[in-house]
Amino acid sequence: MPLETSPVPASLTMPDPQPQDSSRASQNTENPSAGTDLVATATDEAEILHASIKAGSVAQIVVAVIAVIGLIYLLKLVMVAALTSILLAFVSEPLVSRLVRIDIPRAAGALLAVALMVGLVGGLTDFFYNRGVDFATQVSKYSGKIRSTLANLQAQTHKIEESTRSVITSPNGKSRWRLRFNRHQVYCT
Repeated sequence: MPLETSPVPASLTMPDPQPQDSSRASQNTENPSAGTDLVATATDEAEILHASIKAGSVAQIVVAVIAVIGLIYLLKLVMVAALTSILLAFVSEPLVSRLVRIDIPRAAGALLAVALMVGLVGGLTDFFYNRGVDFATQVSKYSGKIRSTLANLQAQTHKIEESTRSVITSPNGKSRWRLRFNRHQVYCT
């Protein structure tokens, strides 16, 4: 019985290793460096493609960073309120958890903790404000005392300087050493 052969679909056939295009074949036989030129242009095109993709991704990152900074700038009041409330929650958590242990509801404990914290901050603000106002009203009296103390110190320093000069000078009136007074140090040269 003869074997029947059926046509094989084109997708299952092996590709022909020889180029089908006769113009390419003639180029390869006429100029052997043409194949390397094609490879070189392909690698150049690939490098250009990679560089453009990299530049595009850098540009996207820059635009995203600018957008995030702009969004933060526009929402700064919301951010401050949210971050302050988070800080307040972390600070008041130990007190609230202790109040929950003694059978006070969590909401009431949180309200009590916030009220206590606001009272404490208000009291400290009032205390330090009054101290600052008292200091500002009495600063003229303190400045007069400070000026008189500095004047006395300067007079004593001048007396010490004069006595040092009198000890260093020779009997003929010429100085054996030349003194230089530089802030808190005395140099003899």
